[in-house]
Amino acid sequence: MTDVLTNPHDVARQRHAKVFNRHFNPRRRKNSFDFEALRRREIVRHGRLVGPSDNHLIAWVWNNPKAVEAYRKIDLKFDPIWLLQDAARNMGREISEAEASEIFDRAISAINFKRRSADSLAFFLNLTWDVRQALRITTIGSTNVTKDDRKDIRKVRDKVRKERKRRANGVQPRSEYLVKSLSRTQPWKVRRISRRTWERHRRQQAIRLRYREDTASFVASQLRLRKSEDAASVVALTQLRRQQEAKYAADTLASRSLGGCQ
Repeated sequence: MTDVLTNPHDVARQRHAKVFNRHFNPRRRKNSFDFEALRRREIVRHGRLVGPSDNHLIAWVWNNPKAVEAYRKIDLKFDPIWLLQDAARNMGREISEAEASEIFDRAISAINFKRRSADSLAFFLNLTWDVRQALRITTIGSTNVTKDDRKDIRKVRDKVRKERKRRANGVQPRSEYLVKSLSRTQPWKVRRISRRTWERHRRQQAIRLRYREDTASFVASQLRLRKSEDAASVVALTQLRRQQEAKYAADTLASRSLGGCQ
């Protein structure tokens, strides 16, 4: 007998079917997000704005491991030199094959810097906060705003966004809610009863109101049904009467054509 846990095709009998589907199901949609590709696009945008320097091209090489591997193996099917020249062209700079090869050598000699943090790469490219916001860069830090400060800014923006969404949905602020809350108004004291008795009376009144609404809707539906049945009967009687009149007119015309009444 095949073990249930070692049979990958028997998903329904797995001990944790959801966990199995999340990690081992081949039909599960794979994540297509490429962090390094996004960072390369952001480097190109920044170089296009401030002017491409060798640091931009070196940072682009650091975040393209396939190009580095192809340059080391001298892969003829994958030309890393042309890719670097195309990246420099997108930034607004033309470089020769010799310059591209030199930049690759400089980048590979300092390949450990590819693992540098977002803030270190920002200092390497001289990326400020204002430029970062204008270009909508998210994978690189900034020189004048630290990581903790950026985290606080994201929290504040998220708080403001959620508050605007609540106001758009009709949710009132906490201050207005407290002014109209039962703990502040205390309507049971006006009637000189306890809060528990007042809540019980309100619940019973809501039940009676709901019963009246249900009864009214039922009566209205019955009236609409009766009216529709009456209208259908009237239409049927009208059609029958028209058919009888048409038959009588046909008989009268036939008798006249024969020369007299029958």
